[in-house]
Amino acid sequence: MNVVEYIPDSLKSQMAQAQLPDNIGFGELMLPVMVKISYRAGGWQNVELHPFAPIAMAPDCKGLQYGQVIFEGLKAYYNAQTGGAGVFCLKQHWSRLNQSATRLAMPTLPLAVFDLALATLLAPVANYIPKNPGDALYIRPFMYASQTGLGLNSDEFEFYVIASPSQAYFAGALKVLVERQLKRACFGGSGMAKMAGNYGSTFLASNKAKEHGCGLSLWLDAQQGRYIEEFSAMNFFAVRNGQLHTPQLTGTILAGVTRAAVIALAGQMAIEVVETDIIIDDLLIEIEQGICTEVFATGTGATITGVSHLIEQSGEVVEVPAGQLMAELKQLLQNIHHGKTQPPQGDWLSPIVFTDHEP
Repeated sequence: MNVVEYIPDSLKSQMAQAQLPDNIGFGELMLPVMVKISYRAGGWQNVELHPFAPIAMAPDCKGLQYGQVIFEGLKAYYNAQTGGAGVFCLKQHWSRLNQSATRLAMPTLPLAVFDLALATLLAPVANYIPKNPGDALYIRPFMYASQTGLGLNSDEFEFYVIASPSQAYFAGALKVLVERQLKRACFGGSGMAKMAGNYGSTFLASNKAKEHGCGLSLWLDAQQGRYIEEFSAMNFFAVRNGQLHTPQLTGTILAGVTRAAVIALAGQMAIEVVETDIIIDDLLIEIEQGICTEVFATGTGATITGVSHLIEQSGEVVEVPAGQLMAELKQLLQNIHHGKTQPPQGDWLSPIVFTDHEP
């Protein structure tokens, strides 16, 4: 597979001299380049490096009409030991992207193609890797059905990779609204896929949460409305009787890469991890009784974020203690991100090869 560049010398010069602002926000400042790969006639074509620009999309594009759109989110971190940078859990994100593609009847990407796409995007952008602890280059691969026409079947697709220097999505502990009316996913559905529609369907609940002064919604199971599933775009953890509890992956919950990392790190710390059903009403009582001592959310955007309050739509408020385990896990994970601590698994960090860059 060939790599084709469409980058003018003026943009290369701009990138070589770029400096990040002090406040980079989240997802607001975009890399000036992007990668595109087209899928045609049953195969992936050349890897193309383009200036970041709007995408031409026909009004009858099937991705636009029918929501055949998936994406991933992963991060590249500055390595404080080497002066270089590395992508966290690249292979795990590639695997999840392919799981989403399979669920939506889209073509999968070979690992070599995914690797090449990220390497092509990241090679010239050394100056866009934030150096502050916890900050990162947030990388957003996405794919959509590009074939035109109003029939349902598509065999043409576009895969892009864009990126944004970003701070953590949430800065501090969050108030969370327990969502007891709307449902996110059901058994046999697409809850485990990172598809655009799963996020668009949460906006109503997110607006409701904001009206109650909350930063997140907490979703319950669709069948009974009793069991905790996940936060909006983040996985759920609670410390109960000194054990770390998280809902089982049963097909309705996104298999978070940060979730898996937290489970591995907790095991390394000799903390027992229990993947189990968690009844929301039981948990609220346990918090009041001191049995549950902390609740936190995990995800690529915010890594690990504490929960300070669980709030019902009726106005009832349960205050959650600020526990120690979340803070320890967050610091350990951040140290791994930035190369200060060795990860428990060798494939957690993939070094980036920059062009014309001296660490």
